[in-house]
Amino acid sequence: MRRYLAHFFAHWTARHDALVPAEIDAIVDVYAGPDALRRSFAWYRSRLKDRARIAGLSSAERRIQHATVVLWSDRDPVSPLEWSENLVDTFSDLDLSVLRGIGHFIPIEAPAAVIDAVSALLRRVAPESAIRHAEPSSKGAESDANERDPAAYSRGSR
Repeated sequence: MRRYLAHFFAHWTARHDALVPAEIDAIVDVYAGPDALRRSFAWYRSRLKDRARIAGLSSAERRIQHATVVLWSDRDPVSPLEWSENLVDTFSDLDLSVLRGIGHFIPIEAPAAVIDAVSALLRRVAPESAIRHAEPSSKGAESDANERDPAAYSRGSR
């Protein structure tokens, strides 16, 4: 499994320095689970049915009327930057940010950009009372350790 996933990390990542060994271990662990790889392939195959259904809708029916944030990278060999040009046809309220020097795995290569984008969207669309601000927990050091240890997160330590 590690060799299989390593291929994608090697060819689809622009910032190889962002690939922390503990994170790779956690991803490998997930994909090594029973039926995990088969299920991931099934998800991609299921998208074909969705595409056919969506293609049958009018442009008005396809248009998404909710605030939408899209982070697109300029070095993704799977989803070229040119494809982002059509997003305005689908999303009525689009905030598109192009991340320079980033490949396909945006959450791994630019986690701060993802956190900032989600936080900004929540501040924009959610009433202030609905946004919970993180308070230091009584666990303090343990919570901090889990932030730095993706394997701890994947093991359900949170």
